[in-house]
Amino acid sequence: MVVGAQVAHHLGARLEVVVACKVQAPGHPELGMGAVAEGDVRHLDLGLAGVLNVAPGELRGAVRDAEDEVRRRVMAYRQGRHLPDLRGRVAFLVDDGIARGVTARAAIEAVKKLGLARLVVAAPVASAFAADSLAALADAVVTLARPAVLRSVSEWYEDFAPLRDLDVVAWLGTTGGRAGGEHAVA
Repeated sequence: MVVGAQVAHHLGARLEVVVACKVQAPGHPELGMGAVAEGDVRHLDLGLAGVLNVAPGELRGAVRDAEDEVRRRVMAYRQGRHLPDLRGRVAFLVDDGIARGVTARAAIEAVKKLGLARLVVAAPVASAFAADSLAALADAVVTLARPAVLRSVSEWYEDFAPLRDLDVVAWLGTTGGRAGGEHAVA
């Protein structure tokens, strides 16, 4: 959200949030077995779930937990309203960093359902693998750094503390009133 707000400010674009959540691997909260996003988007890495010996019931539970979190965040951040109509517009999907690209992939699918004219994915840092794989889904992928190995996005930040819901709502309020043809979607 912080990076997206800066991009929106510099572009003079409206800031909006698309909610996507990682499906956490049991016992490995930083590892995503996939991701879900608003608009009933699901991307699961069944191969990884198999390697981790995740039982089908555990996987269903992890997906349900992630979907519950998506619904909670949509209610907290947008009071349950749908994403804006972006038909024929350019959108910038901004992330603070992209390690494997699982959550970004789900967010891309959610945003593409809105009928965009063009989608640009932007992040300060993305693994070369993730950036290359996302390039097939977006019109452009823009990064400042593309390391071959990216273990954790937090390694690229001095302060990577999670934002509270109130922080996200406050950031949304800083650029929410701008009208224009472009949207920065964090």
